[in-house]
Amino acid sequence: MTEDSLLTINVEIPFPTNRTAELAYHVLRVDAEPKKTVQKEVTHKENLLIVKFQGSSSKQLRVAVNSLFENIALISETLDAFEHTPAPTPNRAVYGFILALSSKLLFTIYVLWAVIPETWFEAIGITYLIDRYWAIVIPIFLLTVLGLFVFIIYPSLGLIMTPNWNDLRTVSDEYSDNKKNSIAKSTFVKIDQNSKSNCYCNSGRACKKNIFENHDNKEYERRKIPKLQDLNIIDVSKHLYLKFE
Repeated sequence: MTEDSLLTINVEIPFPTNRTAELAYHVLRVDAEPKKTVQKEVTHKENLLIVKFQGSSSKQLRVAVNSLFENIALISETLDAFEHTPAPTPNRAVYGFILALSSKLLFTIYVLWAVIPETWFEAIGITYLIDRYWAIVIPIFLLTVLGLFVFIIYPSLGLIMTPNWNDLRTVSDEYSDNKKNSIAKSTFVKIDQNSKSNCYCNSGRACKKNIFENHDNKEYERRKIPKLQDLNIIDVSKHLYLKFE
């Protein structure tokens, strides 16, 4: 609509919570428009973000609105990423405080139940309590289960998933890279058709080397830094166990 010869666009964007709308408001309110001919006013009401644009050019307003939607998309992606992060948040701080307080309270009650004589409880009117036999049995049971899992079950799972010592997967699998590190002739690229030398590049356009007419391929193979790869078990065995005279 037109207001004092200015075009006005009102954009209302709902967010899942009031907190996310407030965060988006603080991000956008400090981001001024590059064009002085476009004025932006950012407000928020509960979970609703309200942005008002005013300008004399519809083209500049369209650019400003498109920029707003791009920023909103980036803000939403960032908030979604931080929502699933283990980093501390105000809600998690409250949950952590409650859990810590509850655990200490329960431990205190457990110690009082296990240590204080029953006559003291009867004196304050508590005449029925769980048998103290469970005060010893439950911790022993939990410690036994934890010990079995740590020292027997968990190592056994690792041994089950590990191949036998004579299995080929212990030395090579589909992820191994033990091919000979050599440059195939098909990877040579002719930079200059009149030249006899080749370039060790995948693309002649991307090559930045000069052309050397007397380039020695064998010397290059010997001195170049090899790529990272797995050692072939056959080569290792030859090096360790075969003696050459």
